[in-house]
Amino acid sequence: MDGVPSVDRADTEPAARTCAECGQPFQPRRRGRPSIYCRPACRQRAWALRQAESARIAESREPEPLPAVPAVPAVPVVPAVPAVAPGPPTDVRGWAALLKQLRAQLDDAGSELVSRPWEHPRLYDGLGQVLTALDGATPGGLAWLDRHE
Repeated sequence: MDGVPSVDRADTEPAARTCAECGQPFQPRRRGRPSIYCRPACRQRAWALRQAESARIAESREPEPLPAVPAVPAVPVVPAVPAVAPGPPTDVRGWAALLKQLRAQLDDAGSELVSRPWEHPRLYDGLGQVLTALDGATPGGLAWLDRHE
């Protein structure tokens, strides 16, 4: 090769080096990246010293100020009011209006109440109990109500 003598890499010894931690001379490995420490203990000691120095620098630094955040106007918190279902009517007019709504649903062939006939016995029992209570609450009972419509 143009008069340059070839060098067999297997025959060459790597040059002696000095340990970066303890300063002792040592012979580096033949393969791979040449080491800078003579033994693992020196490598570990150097790592520990670097970590301690990084921690010391981090502790001595003043914390960076946080960026200014624009103030958000306070919004008063209003507690949620649970939705309250309307209670049962308390007067005759309220009950009459409710019974009128029931009758309208029963008259409407497309209503959900009509489409669920298996629940009609429960409705019948409830209405029977209402009539029994009305019979007991009315002086003269239901017979008297029939005569005075």
